[in-house]
Amino acid sequence: QLLVDAAKKDKLDEDPAVLAELQKSRDTILAQAYVARKVTAPSAPTDAEVAKAYKDAPDMFAQRRHYEFSELVIEPGDMNDKLNALMDSKKTLEDVANYLDSQRISYRREVVTRFSAELPAEMAASLRTMEPGALFVVKEPRQTLLVSIQESKPMPVSLSAATPQIRQLLVSKKYNDLVNVQIADLKKSASIEYLPRGEAIRKTAEQAQQDQAAPVKEKAAAPSASANDEQIKRGVAGLK
Repeated sequence: QLLVDAAKKDKLDEDPAVLAELQKSRDTILAQAYVARKVTAPSAPTDAEVAKAYKDAPDMFAQRRHYEFSELVIEPGDMNDKLNALMDSKKTLEDVANYLDSQRISYRREVVTRFSAELPAEMAASLRTMEPGALFVVKEPRQTLLVSIQESKPMPVSLSAATPQIRQLLVSKKYNDLVNVQIADLKKSASIEYLPRGEAIRKTAEQAQQDQAAPVKEKAAAPSASANDEQIKRGVAGLK
């Protein structure tokens, strides 16, 4: 309360940026209250639903693997036909690094570890068929990753161990489905117009989803320790 009083004394409650944040918080609370009133609690998942979810997500459970990747991170504009040929060949990542050095192309090295459960489904399925030492390319908007699989080992999760997590995921999914039904009904009776900035944000979000799901050169795309963390978070968030 002392901080609130001090903020008012400094007239921060009249600051346009602060007012915008206050309005955003108010809108969020109202939206959450509407959902809480309109959406009933979903039914508990059955054993059959749990078993099906376990079977349908092998890379999260029964066939979960742990990967270690070595990466050379370059600027997108530095990718060329010679690099593509090297990545498609039987060369090693060190051979690729030597080429980058010879061409004075700057890069940074990264070592990344990931569970297959953290990766998009298509990516995880592709990686399952690749041997250690395999090279592939990941193209992102702000960087290109030249990746080598250093280690791939199975680390499965049993159905009994996975059941609590699966039940939680299924309940969350059922709840989200119910919320989406409410939103779909509201959209039918609403007139929605995207202003230029809103349209740009919408298109950017759609493109990000497409980039996340699209394989590069028909090979798996491995995440980096920096830029790809957000992609992984989005993928996992969709399951929570």
